[in-house]
Amino acid sequence: MQGEEIPLCAQVVGLADAYDALVSPRPYKRKLTHGEALQMILNGECGSFSQPLLHCFLEAAMQKEWIKKADS
Repeated sequence: MQGEEIPLCAQVVGLADAYDALVSPRPYKRKLTHGEALQMILNGECGSFSQPLLHCFLEAAMQKEWIKKADS
């Protein structure tokens, strides 16, 4: 499947998984900051997501509560 063929729920899970993988420490990489993770996702370095989904994600990710929790 490509683009609009991918169900929205699958796109949301994929985006959440990509963000979590970036901001979580792994044995093979350091934990990225919230800002670094957002930049990579928005640059398309973690897969291709629809523009409406990225817009919603960015709006949610810029909430003070999210940023505070992400960078703690």
